[in-house]
Amino acid sequence: MQGTETDESVIRRYLLGELPEQEQTAVEARYFLDDAFFEQLVAAEKELIGKYLRGELGSEDHERFQRRYLTVGYRRKMVESAKELLLSGAARPALTAGAPSRTSWWKRLLGR
Repeated sequence: MQGTETDESVIRRYLLGELPEQEQTAVEARYFLDDAFFEQLVAAEKELIGKYLRGELGSEDHERFQRRYLTVGYRRKMVESAKELLLSGAARPALTAGAPSRTSWWKRLLGR
């Protein structure tokens, strides 16, 4: 990973499948070793799903998201679950508010 690139940028590119293989491997190694980085990655993924569902991604990111998340079973299920909660109104505060409500929404989703 490039030293000047922020974790946030690297994580977003990782989630959208934009990193070269070597950088992708470095991200994966890091999230297995660094709990804080893993939590940051999970939070960024939840935020990305929320932005997709709210139609807040640019056209290129929207296409990348669809290729990356809607073609893989477990990722598609994550998006479908988030969409169901959004449509039921249960996720509305979680998808629009800060980190505490986002966390509680995902904890409810995961049954914690």
